[in-house]
Amino acid sequence: MPYDVTIITVKPNTHGKALPPLEQWLKANPRKGEFLACLACEIGNLNQILLLHHYTSEADLAADRDAVAKDADPFGCLDLTVGRSTDTFVQFPFLPPSSPGSTAGLRGAHLSAQADRPAADHRAWEKAAPARQKLSPILAAMYSVAGEVTRFMHIWPIRT
Repeated sequence: MPYDVTIITVKPNTHGKALPPLEQWLKANPRKGEFLACLACEIGNLNQILLLHHYTSEADLAADRDAVAKDADPFGCLDLTVGRSTDTFVQFPFLPPSSPGSTAGLRGAHLSAQADRPAADHRAWEKAAPARQKLSPILAAMYSVAGEVTRFMHIWPIRT
């Protein structure tokens, strides 16, 4: 089942200003996919807001992307937006589906991968995941199935 990863790049130092209208837009425009997370970093990938949705079908994913493309003010923060990307990811099959939840914080990483890396990444994660999950649960560990190159993403809740 696919995951939609949308990254909204906003003008410098405006992600805090963009989040309230984004939240209102998401409430006013429910998607067919399940909303899992909205992430914004204060260190690392600055000026970016990541939205994560889980879909039961490619058709629902395509319908939601079409609706966003036709919206006059996509995500409610167009005046603050300098760029936007949307890609499709798939969770590693040995991990449970991601689910929404409240956490104190999240950390994540995007890693570019070469064409032959997904299989190697898959094997390494399958071996290491059970022990690592005992330290802290993972929200997502997935690879892209669309976009310029295959990428890998993992997102971890931060325990407090």
